[in-house]
Amino acid sequence: MSGAYVGSGNASGLASFASWRGSTANIAEDYLPYSNWSDVENPAWWITSWKSVTSSGGRLVLGVPLLTSSGESFADGAAGDYDSYFKALGTALVADGASDAILRLGWEFNGNWYAWSLTSSGGDDAANFVSYWQHVVTLLRSIPGENFKFDWNVSNGPASNSGVNTTAAYPGDNYVDYIGVDAYDYDYDSPSSATPEDRWSFVTTQNQGLNFWASFAQQHGKPLTIPEWGNSSDSGGVGGGDNPYYVQQMYDFMQQNDVALEAYFDYESSLTSGQYPNSASEYKSLYSAPAAETSTTTTTSTTTTPTTTTTTPTTTTTTTTTTPAKTTTTPTTTTTTPTTTTTTPAKTTTTPTTTTTTPTTTTTTPTTTTTTPAKTTTTTTTTPAKTPPVRHRPRHRKPVFRGYKKGHHATHKARKRVSKNHQ
Repeated sequence: MSGAYVGSGNASGLASFASWRGSTANIAEDYLPYSNWSDVENPAWWITSWKSVTSSGGRLVLGVPLLTSSGESFADGAAGDYDSYFKALGTALVADGASDAILRLGWEFNGNWYAWSLTSSGGDDAANFVSYWQHVVTLLRSIPGENFKFDWNVSNGPASNSGVNTTAAYPGDNYVDYIGVDAYDYDYDSPSSATPEDRWSFVTTQNQGLNFWASFAQQHGKPLTIPEWGNSSDSGGVGGGDNPYYVQQMYDFMQQNDVALEAYFDYESSLTSGQYPNSASEYKSLYSAPAAETSTTTTTSTTTTPTTTTTTPTTTTTTTTTTPAKTTTTPTTTTTTPTTTTTTPAKTTTTPTTTTTTPTTTTTTPTTTTTTPAKTTTTTTTTPAKTPPVRHRPRHRKPVFRGYKKGHHATHKARKRVSKNHQ
């Protein structure tokens, strides 16, 4: 599954993105606001906005807050304090045609920029997170008609808050369908001097980098997802800017690790806006659909029905009745009277030969030659000239908040990734 984040409820924007890249986007990625619970329990606007995608076989991938303010806790959630909101959410999703939504509960919980940030102790520690996650998943799975999938979605790299071990917050295989990691083009080690290769090495090999999470997902028998990825031009130089090398490496990584879902974050610093022309060109070359395979199956159906030449033998009935020539010769009577010689000429009566020739009856039954054109099944499979490998679908961009309904987007708390504890 492949797509992009293009703004909250922006179905036409996703269609434009798919057209721009030259291949279908079959996931609609969005986020529910987290300033209060009302938008969580009343998601109708978001669901309706993406109907054009979900009604045609696409999937809604929805970021769902686990907490909305600093006064709430995982411990309270595990005790059932927020059950009514999640029950209302699940019921609405099923009723409005999004019963197969992929839910990113408390996405990027290992960062420090959301109300549901993981801490090393207290009501928001790993143990309480696990209990709360299990409780919510169990509740949502109890809703009639649901077919939800749950993506345990971290931010690439170690947890932001000190003393936190992200893997301790894994809820268990029975409560997780996907393991996701959001991975942008950041390098915190040596941002000003990093080459594209250095940056990619940091993204993959840092403590709990991409390689770690790919291995973690494999160990748990879960498909890996990349719900957010993209180029970055963050202040402080930690982002790689227009870096086509990152785009190529991300694509290769996703192919090699059989990533089940990916979405490029095409919102603030997007590919389609022209801000990253080199990266945009690289992305399009990778994700555009290959030239339609000319499988010219020229089935010249030449059915050679054996030539049925029915030639009825020529029946030539030639009846020749030859009545023999009747020659009646009356003998010459010569009466010699003195001086009188009467010579009666010989009377020759020749009855003409009667030849009755019954016309040759040639019954030639017309030659019925039924020649069904020879069935030549010429299967011409024209494999298009070597274009970049069959490109997957698109994936998208950087972590900054995604916004509120009806096009009003809030600039999310800047990703304080620089303050992360990279140990």
